[in-house]
Amino acid sequence: MSVEKNSANLRSLKADKPDSEEQAKIAKLGLKLGLLTSDANCEIEKWEDQENEVVLYGRNMSSMAYSLYLFTR
Repeated sequence: MSVEKNSANLRSLKADKPDSEEQAKIAKLGLKLGLLTSDANCEIEKWEDQENEVVLYGRNMSSMAYSLYLFTR
């Protein structure tokens, strides 16, 4: 009985698929995020010391944010 109850709970937790308006909004935000990532990478390239801690963290954060978007879309 416990297994059946857990299965029912899992089914009720499934997320609904976003409607077309929400999908369009997500796609638009994804494009903006892609452009911001590109802008960040261009700014990072201007730094003389590419091994600078700020540069490394900025590059990693930018890449991670875009990767998370791609994973969740």
